[in-house]
Amino acid sequence: VCTTVIGSIESMVPMVLVNILGGLITTAVFAVLILVFDWRIGLIVIAGIALYMCAVSAMEKKSAAIAENTQKSQTALIEAVLETVQGMSVVKSFNLTGKGDKKLRDALEYNRRSNVEVADILTPYTALQEAVLQAASVCMMLAAVLLWIKGVMSLAAALTALVMSFLVFNQIKAFGMGVSMLRLAAAAIDRTEETEKMPRMDENGRALSPQK
Repeated sequence: VCTTVIGSIESMVPMVLVNILGGLITTAVFAVLILVFDWRIGLIVIAGIALYMCAVSAMEKKSAAIAENTQKSQTALIEAVLETVQGMSVVKSFNLTGKGDKKLRDALEYNRRSNVEVADILTPYTALQEAVLQAASVCMMLAAVLLWIKGVMSLAAALTALVMSFLVFNQIKAFGMGVSMLRLAAAAIDRTEETEKMPRMDENGRALSPQK
């Protein structure tokens, strides 16, 4: 816990918070500004954000199912590595290189399978999220061009909408990345909180007499 779990919390939680809050706030500001700029383009942006949120919610539910196993595999790997490193002097002294390292090999294989499982499960959702954002950007471009052709949007406004289509969804990608890591961070925090349930050591001490 002190080596692996707390270290992952320190590196993961700040990044998760920044990505989620920053992505949400920036995307919300962009959406409001585009609605003020042109409500028709703004509706496309809001629809794209809503579909993206649905894809992120589905991915978050899947990541919740694998977060605990991922945390266990990382902890098992660190434990095996530390045990091997601490016993390295014994291995060198008795020429045991390549022997007795089954636990380390098993931990490496367990971690490999866990990482592959995470990639296999989350990759389709990541591709779906990217497809939704790209489709929304294309719809913004097409709408801007059609509105300009019909004469209901000026050329300057149409060009502005085209430029915004490349920028408006950039920050929400960071939000999706933060959500994908949220369950892993929560699992690490839960693992750390388990240490608080351990019985406290007797600090005062008491006199013990051997039983006859």
